[in-house]
Amino acid sequence: FLSLAVKGTQRVEMDWLGDLASTYDQWITERPTEAKLTTSVSFNLIADATAQCIAKAKGSDKRGWGVWDALPPLRLVIWGLLSTPIVDRWLEFLDSTFGHGTDVPTLLKKLSIDQLLFGPWLLALFLVYVGAFDSVTTKYRFRSTFDGLGRNVVHGTLAGIAYWLPVTICMFTLVPRSFRLLLLSVTGLVYNTFLSLWVSGQASERDKKKEE
Repeated sequence: FLSLAVKGTQRVEMDWLGDLASTYDQWITERPTEAKLTTSVSFNLIADATAQCIAKAKGSDKRGWGVWDALPPLRLVIWGLLSTPIVDRWLEFLDSTFGHGTDVPTLLKKLSIDQLLFGPWLLALFLVYVGAFDSVTTKYRFRSTFDGLGRNVVHGTLAGIAYWLPVTICMFTLVPRSFRLLLLSVTGLVYNTFLSLWVSGQASERDKKKEE
């Protein structure tokens, strides 16, 4: 009886996931821009909320659980709106240039140009964007963004490759094109949480130096 109950539960779960996937596929087919932007922005908001929770749990944010920053999630929301079309066009470019094949030569070409060219460029763009956002919303000087920018891009790229390489391989070989952005958004939840913590940590260090 227990075995039948477990199998029945699993069947219900699979049916529910199948219906959800079908609904999302229909949404992204009929309204691709809306679906992609909503997906990206939603997971960016979750990432920043997670980052703020981690900061409070670790004690690095001592303001208590009742106080939350509005600027970091806004920063990631705007970034999601800006970067999603760029990433989407980039994936289309890779497919149109190198084809949709999953053979090793095609995969290596896509992976190398994606991880070694596009990845560092996008990270640099993100850091410059963060500097511009902070200069508008705080007293941060935008010119300071370029101090150590190259070093930050190199370190971030090396860390990013270790995380994104398996994700990218999975995306190009196993995931349908309509679900690629969803995969990147879901897996990007961890990476964007790290980015939020990193950016917030740098801001805290700047504030401490000013106080000293």
